[in-house]
Amino acid sequence: MRHILLTAGLSLAFAPVLALPAWAVDAQAVSDRLVELLDEEGFDVEIGSATEDGDDVVLGDVRFGEGDKQFSYDEIRLENVSEQGDYFLIERTELPAKTVDMDDNAKMDLSSISLEKLQLLRQDDPEHITPLQLDAFQMERMSISVPAGEFLVLEDLAGAGMTYDPEKPMEATGSVGSFVLDTQIPFGPNKDESAAMRKQLADLGYSTIKGRGEGSGRYDPQSGVMSFAQRMEFTDAASLQFEGEVSAATPELMRELQKADRKVSRIDDIEKQNKAMIEDLAPLYGQLVLETFSLRLEDASLTNKLIGIAAERQNAAPEQLKLQMAMMAPALLASYVPAELAQKVGEALQTYLNDPQSLSITIEPKDGTTIGQISDMVRSNPKELPAVLNPDITANQD
Repeated sequence: MRHILLTAGLSLAFAPVLALPAWAVDAQAVSDRLVELLDEEGFDVEIGSATEDGDDVVLGDVRFGEGDKQFSYDEIRLENVSEQGDYFLIERTELPAKTVDMDDNAKMDLSSISLEKLQLLRQDDPEHITPLQLDAFQMERMSISVPAGEFLVLEDLAGAGMTYDPEKPMEATGSVGSFVLDTQIPFGPNKDESAAMRKQLADLGYSTIKGRGEGSGRYDPQSGVMSFAQRMEFTDAASLQFEGEVSAATPELMRELQKADRKVSRIDDIEKQNKAMIEDLAPLYGQLVLETFSLRLEDASLTNKLIGIAAERQNAAPEQLKLQMAMMAPALLASYVPAELAQKVGEALQTYLNDPQSLSITIEPKDGTTIGQISDMVRSNPKELPAVLNPDITANQD
């Protein structure tokens, strides 16, 4: 969840651009500051040389990472670099295409990455939420492969509108034009144990999963209101969309979240990182007030495929299984939610299963309900959640 809130622009975009006259820059000063700020963000970077070429700064022998996972660029050109107020402004830079070795004999192939309006705060200032910000990026292709072939391919990745101005709302967008996931290629530390899952996906007709995704976020530092929306479309399967809005996201709280996120990102041990997320990040997110949240599933054949496989394994007719599912839902929920809500869930599920089109779930918590209060209630008194969250469920409605 923290990445849904921070990567929409908050982790890279909280420092204002001041419209002041531009001045010539010292190449080494820009290089040193870039290394410092990337280090704060958890990136290990070494730059062998920095020279001025007109208004450009040319970085030579740029190395990322450590040990056998380190990779390098012979040259990176920072185009039209200037000083604007408290910032170094880099109008544009492009990272050349690169292949990066990963764990488990995997590699990542990256096309060139274009970065627009990269801004570096020239001196440390604790009042700035993030001294490194980026207005837009674009990348044509990224893939992850193993000796057996390409496991994942993403194309047309882009983001825009990520710069922050404390006097007006920030509106950021991001998208993945297409993705292809080959579910039959073993990948990751549990690849041997996932053989059964790979077979199930093949039986469903999803030897490859294709789709696209897009998202947007809006943050108003004056009101502390943050909204977000994301949609993932899976070809010949389904689409999933969620939207939400939180308040009490003050710049002061965002600053604390940024500090905690940096701390967590520097921890290499997974168990220690999870512990830090619970101890450092969760209490901060808990202060946010949840105003609304909705989740919508739009079917494009996935539901009937799943039911067909399940019915075949149970030696039952698909229609019989659908009826059983709709009848069982209220009974299973009866111990956790009011009878009226349990019945509504059953009716919506029956409508959806009879003709799978869409299924929507929305919650509108009582005024002032924080994420922390909801989390505490989930652990201590889940039966009270429906009264606080005001959930609703509908089927096959626009």
